[in-house]
Amino acid sequence: MYPIVKSGFHIYLLVTCLLISMGSFAASVLPLGLDRMHTDATYIFYGECISNTVDTDQTTGLEVTYTTFSILEAIKGKLDQTHTIKQVGSHQPGGTTSGIIFPGVPRFEEGTKYILFLPPASHIGFSSPVGLGQGVFSVDADDAGNDVVSNGRDFTELLKNVPPDKVQPHVIYRLKSLRDQDIPTYAKSRAQLPLDDFLSILQSMKIKP
Repeated sequence: MYPIVKSGFHIYLLVTCLLISMGSFAASVLPLGLDRMHTDATYIFYGECISNTVDTDQTTGLEVTYTTFSILEAIKGKLDQTHTIKQVGSHQPGGTTSGIIFPGVPRFEEGTKYILFLPPASHIGFSSPVGLGQGVFSVDADDAGNDVVSNGRDFTELLKNVPPDKVQPHVIYRLKSLRDQDIPTYAKSRAQLPLDDFLSILQSMKIKP
């Protein structure tokens, strides 16, 4: 049995420890490739953030945010039509914040679509994406109006250890053509992948050789 944190002093100690440990983790977490994130995630899905609710966690006494996603496509793990995660800290709808904000803990905007890589929830129900922000790919429109995904990192690095047979030939060709370009425009292009291509790669990675 895990003790329930009740006293103000114990809550203070817990908050302090979480701030130190999560701040250190956020600063020291190593870059993860897509293969590692796919392996470490219990759930992977394409979904839309539909709500953020700030409340006090009954077990720890901490302020937490419950974020609920409408599942548009389940990729890994058994998922219902919606999925809710609990993260430490507060995040109000519309991007405003109050209370304690923990470094590195991703925040989600209502009405925005994401592809998430999630570990199993902890014994007290907390669940942040794999590698914190690394396991969050936002879905947006590129300059031509096409849906693209990005977590801010170069896809030539993210896909480096993914077996070539899991990646469509035209994706490999496109990334190779951009690999040696250093101008900012090309750097931005390397950090984006068409949504359909990314979803196809993730589905292919479920199939063992």
